[in-house]
Amino acid sequence: MEALRPGVLSTHQVLELADMGLLTDHSLTAEDKNESAFDLHLSDKVYKMKGGIKGKDDSPYRSTLDRHSTDSSTIPAEGMLLDKETTFVVPIREILHLDRSSRIVGVATGKSSIGRLDVLTRLIADYSNCYDQLPVLSDRRFDSRVNIALYVEITPLTFPIRIYPNCSVNQLRLCKGDLELSRIPIKQLDLYGPVVVGEGGGLVSMEEDLSVNLETTRISDTHKAFAFRAISQKEYERREGHSDSRVIDLKYPIVKHDPVQYWTDESELDNNAFKIIPESFYIIRSLQRFKLPNDVCVYAQAMTETFGELRIHYAGFVHPCFGRDRDGGAPLIFEIRGHNVPTLLRNAEAMARLQFYRMSAAAENKPSYGEQELTLSTYFNPWGA
Repeated sequence: MEALRPGVLSTHQVLELADMGLLTDHSLTAEDKNESAFDLHLSDKVYKMKGGIKGKDDSPYRSTLDRHSTDSSTIPAEGMLLDKETTFVVPIREILHLDRSSRIVGVATGKSSIGRLDVLTRLIADYSNCYDQLPVLSDRRFDSRVNIALYVEITPLTFPIRIYPNCSVNQLRLCKGDLELSRIPIKQLDLYGPVVVGEGGGLVSMEEDLSVNLETTRISDTHKAFAFRAISQKEYERREGHSDSRVIDLKYPIVKHDPVQYWTDESELDNNAFKIIPESFYIIRSLQRFKLPNDVCVYAQAMTETFGELRIHYAGFVHPCFGRDRDGGAPLIFEIRGHNVPTLLRNAEAMARLQFYRMSAAAENKPSYGEQELTLSTYFNPWGA
């Protein structure tokens, strides 16, 4: 472990650490294509919560869970329905066994396929008082080896979902050493080649801000749009005349749903602005496009928890080799939810801050979702299919 170079760990490095006992009960293989993070998997236990609540830095999360859950049950093999606007916590199957001296840190995020369903997922780790972060053990009086149980807080917002034991809704990224020390300054990005490009493949100015693209793009043979908006249950009932709940099933192999029952496309601006409707959920692509080499990964973080009356988040890490095999690179995807009052959004407005990181070891040269444009979750058929 001491021989690891500082930086984000690749799949093969995590597998080597798993062989040393750092990670147990995992299903990670050398064929995993994420390369800078690995999927976490649900156990068969679920807790219904009074509300979202973080852990504490001086105790395992189980003590918090016992005090603030209202019910617990076993997730059957045929799946369990999670109602929208309700918070649940599911223990994660994988368990971390960290040495105080290992200097391994970790951050998590929801999978892009889950974030695009308007489902909030937050990792909770023993001895951590922050969402989506492993505890920093070096400053604590722990034994030399600490077992870290993991949990995921799940809150469906627009659609109810059906979960199953062993399905995956979030990812964990491990890093050797302080994550901030592995960040690549924007001024040094040109050393890695054309990382951020224009649609024609030419270099664009290197900036930390990630902004939205409100120019239409082709989403089917007959349609162009710049965004998808989730159809609320009330809107769906008015349109269809019945009250089907439109549950999204997360079983594997993936069940493909009809997108027009859940979404509408947006292609019209009003005086060069797009109105975000309160409590509505949108998928919009980024103006910037990426061609990542095999030794760079990215995290796109909302500038603030809210941007005006919007909640902005990018679900999913950006892995090495993303967009590399396309001449024009590939955009990232925003998930945006309106709050309280209507908000007008203009083209090229900055929504998130880009953070580039060095890999501890170069990843395998595998493409990673680089074909995407304005794309719905993998749980839906293509638009117009």
